[in-house]
Amino acid sequence: MSEPLGGRRTSLWALLAFLWLATLVVVYYAVHKPFTPEVALGFGIAAWRVGIVLVFVSLAGGLGRSILALEDRHALVQMVCQAAIGLGITSLMTLITALLGGLRPWLWLLVMIGLFYLRRKIVAWWRCLASLGDLWLQGGRLGQSLALGLLSIMGFTLITALAPALKFDTLMYHLVLPHIYLASGRLVYVPEIVYWGYPEAVEILYSLVMMLAGDQAAAVLSWAIGVLALLGLVGYAAEHLGARFGWVSGAAILSGSSMASALGWAYVDWMVILFGVAFLIALDQWFDKKDRKSLIMAGVFAGLALTAKYSSGILVIGGAVAVIWGLRRPPKLRETLALVILFGCASGLMPLAWWVKNAVATGNPFYPLFFPAGTMDRFRLDLWQGGLSLGNWLDIVFLPLRATVLGTEWTPGFGSSIGPLLFGLSAAAWLGWGDAPQKYRRLVTSSALVAFAGLACWVVIARWTWQLLQSRLYYAFFPALAVLAGCGLKRLSQNTIAGLRLGRLTGGLVLLALWLNVLDVGIDTLRLGSLQVVLGLHSSEKYLTDNLGWYAPAMQALKTLDPEARVLMLWEARSLYCWPHCVPDEALDRWLRELHDHGENIPRSTGAILDGWRQAGFTHLLYYRAGAEFVRGEAGPYLPADWQALDDLLATLPVVQNFGEAYSLYALAP
Repeated sequence: MSEPLGGRRTSLWALLAFLWLATLVVVYYAVHKPFTPEVALGFGIAAWRVGIVLVFVSLAGGLGRSILALEDRHALVQMVCQAAIGLGITSLMTLITALLGGLRPWLWLLVMIGLFYLRRKIVAWWRCLASLGDLWLQGGRLGQSLALGLLSIMGFTLITALAPALKFDTLMYHLVLPHIYLASGRLVYVPEIVYWGYPEAVEILYSLVMMLAGDQAAAVLSWAIGVLALLGLVGYAAEHLGARFGWVSGAAILSGSSMASALGWAYVDWMVILFGVAFLIALDQWFDKKDRKSLIMAGVFAGLALTAKYSSGILVIGGAVAVIWGLRRPPKLRETLALVILFGCASGLMPLAWWVKNAVATGNPFYPLFFPAGTMDRFRLDLWQGGLSLGNWLDIVFLPLRATVLGTEWTPGFGSSIGPLLFGLSAAAWLGWGDAPQKYRRLVTSSALVAFAGLACWVVIARWTWQLLQSRLYYAFFPALAVLAGCGLKRLSQNTIAGLRLGRLTGGLVLLALWLNVLDVGIDTLRLGSLQVVLGLHSSEKYLTDNLGWYAPAMQALKTLDPEARVLMLWEARSLYCWPHCVPDEALDRWLRELHDHGENIPRSTGAILDGWRQAGFTHLLYYRAGAEFVRGEAGPYLPADWQALDDLLATLPVVQNFGEAYSLYALAP
C-alpha cells in the first residue's frame, strides 16, 4: 500500500492534478469523438434490449428458486432447473393473462413488483454463476480451450440476435404471432396462420419482451435461454464426470453449425433443449433416489418441452421407458403402472392450457393436426400431412450416421447440421462397463434410455412423411447425447493402445470440431453484416436487402401502400415485414385450395376466385414467382391445368410493380 506524499497542501495539488487530467480527457474526446452518434445509439439500443431480457430472465430465475431448492446439486444445475421452471410458469401465467385480454404494458409493472419481492432469491440465483470459475480452473487446457470456443460462439450469435430477423420460420410465425397478440392486447385466434395451433410457450414470452424492446429482444431472449441450457448441460456433466468432460458435453452440442447458429435466431429450439436438460437432470435424480418428487419434476419438464414443440413428446416416451427400466427389479406391475401414470399426468398437465385454447377456438385440441377443424379442412389436412417419406431403408439402419453427414441447413432431408460429436463420441460411453462405478452407470443408463427412445421415435416417425425426417424436430433428446459424448471421452481417456493416449487424440478432435464451428459461425456473422447494423453503420433496410434479396424491397413497397390496402400473398409465407397489410400463404397451398374450392373435383373459374378475393377485402396480390416456379418443378399435387389457370388469372390483372424476377405486385380492383 503506497504512502501519502505529504500534508494537506500536497493533497490539494494532487486533487488539482487529477482534475486537470480528467478535464483534458473529457475535452479531448469531445473533439476527437471515438464513435459517431449513430454508433452510440446502436450501443444504447442493444444494451436496452439485453437489459430487458436480463430483467425478465432474472424474474424467472428468482421465481424458480422459490419453487425448487436443489441445494445438494451443482450450482449450475440449480440455476438452470430453477430458470426452466420459472420460464415455464411465467409462460403459463402470461398465456392465461393474454386469454383474458391483459397483454398490456402494465404487465411490466407486475414484473417489477416480482423483481422486488423476489430480490433475495434473484441475487442467490445469480450467485450460482460463480461456480463457472471453478469449472474453468478445473477444466485444464482442454476444458479451457473448449470454454473459450463456446464463449466465442455465444458472442457471435448475440450479435446476430441483436440484428433484424432473417430466418424463415421467424418471419413466418415466431415473431408474427406476438405482433398480432400485442396489437390486440390479448391472445386471439389467427386463422390465416395454421401454426397458431402449435404450442406457443416461447412465442408468448417473446410477446412480453417485444412489448418494450422490439423484435430483436425476442431473439436475445432465445439466446439467453440457449446460454442457460448450455450452462446446465456443462454443470450436469461436470457434476458426474468432472469439469473437463463437462465442457466436452457443451462442445458436443455446439459442434453443429445449425445448433450453434440457432442461438441467434428467434426460434423455439433452445427452449426445447433447456427443458430437455432439466428433464434429464430430474430423471437422473429419480434414478438415484426413486422418490416421487423427482419423478414429478421430470414429468413437469417433459410437459414444458411439449409446450414449446409437439415433437418434444419424445421426452414423455423416453421418461416412461426409463421408469419401466428403473423398476425392472423386482418387476411389480402395479407400482410401475402407477409411477408411469404419475409421470404421464405431470407431463400432460403442462400443455393442457394450450390444448384447451385450441379446443375452444377450433374444436380440435391438437389443431392443426389429426382431424379437420378451423381452417384445416379435410382437403387441406391431406395436403398438410401428406407427402412421401424421403430416403430409404438406410435411414432406418444408419440414421445417426446419415443425419450427421448429410444434414445441412435448409436442404431436403435432415435439414440441420448437428455436428460430428454427438453421435461420434457417445458410442464410446460403454467402454469398460464392467469396471465403471455405480454413479457413472446410472448417468449413462438414464441418458441412454432417453437417447435410444428418441432415436427410435425418429426412425419410426420419419417413415411417415419427409417433413418428419428433419433433425431439428428431435433436439429434445440431444442433451442426452451430449452427456453421453462427455462420458465417451472420459472412457477413452482411460485407455492407452500401443502407447497412444486415446484421450489426448480424441480431445484434439473435439477441439478441432468446435473451433472449426467457431470459425464457421464467426464468418457467417461477418458475412451477414450483423455487427454493422447493430452498431448503426448500416441501415436495417440495407441489411435485409443484402441478406433476403428481393423480399426486402417487396415488403417495403407493401408498407407504402394505402393504409386500407390488404395484400394477398401467393407462395410467400413470410409476413413479418409487411404485417398487418398482408395475409401470407403460410402453408403454400392457397392456390390449390382456391382453385378446387377446398376439395371440389370441378375447378373454380378464375373469375369466381377473383370475386371471392375482392369480396374478402383484398386490394392487391403479391405473387412470389420464384416460389411458384420452385413448386412447379417439384413432384406434387399440382396438375398442368392448375398452373395454366394461374397464368390465365394473372394475365387479367394490372401489374403495379415488379421486383426483379422474384415478385410481382398486382392490383385486384375490377
